[in-house]
Amino acid sequence: MRLIRHFNSVAVLVLANLVVATHGAEVTTIPDGYSIHQNVPLHGASSKVRGSLQVLEDARLTPDLRETMWAGLNDPLASLEGLGYAKDDPLYDSFNRDPIKAVRIRLSDRAGHSLDEREFDWPLGQVEDETVNLGDRVAYLVTINSSNGSGAYTGDTYVGLISDGKLRWQSVIDDKTAKGKELVLTRSLKEDWRIADDAAGHQTILAVGSHPNRPATEDLVVDYNRIVFRDGEWHRITRSEIGFWDSEHDFPDQSKFPPWPRRARRSQ
Repeated sequence: MRLIRHFNSVAVLVLANLVVATHGAEVTTIPDGYSIHQNVPLHGASSKVRGSLQVLEDARLTPDLRETMWAGLNDPLASLEGLGYAKDDPLYDSFNRDPIKAVRIRLSDRAGHSLDEREFDWPLGQVEDETVNLGDRVAYLVTINSSNGSGAYTGDTYVGLISDGKLRWQSVIDDKTAKGKELVLTRSLKEDWRIADDAAGHQTILAVGSHPNRPATEDLVVDYNRIVFRDGEWHRITRSEIGFWDSEHDFPDQSKFPPWPRRARRSQ
């Protein structure tokens, strides 16, 4: 009887291990039609997650096709034609029959288990080498290529913090309106941004943009934005002046941007 119970215990243990192994295989499997374009190790001490940020893109993307799309033709069919692919080429036919998949940004642990994931509306993405040092944490920058092919717009960069095993996409509070919205940094002919150290030694995001005055006049306005992280929140303060800026000019000196006030306005 004791021997029978021993064999039963072994059988249950083996079955449990098989279930765990099978479950693990399901979790770590890359979604059908995707491949890992980028796998960026996390700063474990600050994120408290030992793993990586992964960019998952359509598995059919070849290096030359992806490069061409990123440079401005964010459409696989037009890009393949530009590369000299014939319309009866199997790769062209594949994208013609089955539209390109949207990029996914995934937080993964060391074993490859998916902890969190977000799908964007565009096919290409990139985790930037640059991060924002917030002292006890690190903010990651993820650029989604939403180029329209004109070269005037290169994409939007989203800011993510890792907390409680999740990738938290950040919002920013406008200190004039006390309203918050998703923090998105844009590079285009008339917009740009940089990461810089302020006078107190804290890293801050500087963003510049030029647009027509409101209400509509012949005057153009330049907005100088300083975006900072304080007390667990991002705040944006803006100084505007009549003028013009575009990407052919040097990025403005930090003295052009408003100084950070002693105390940020708290969100309501």
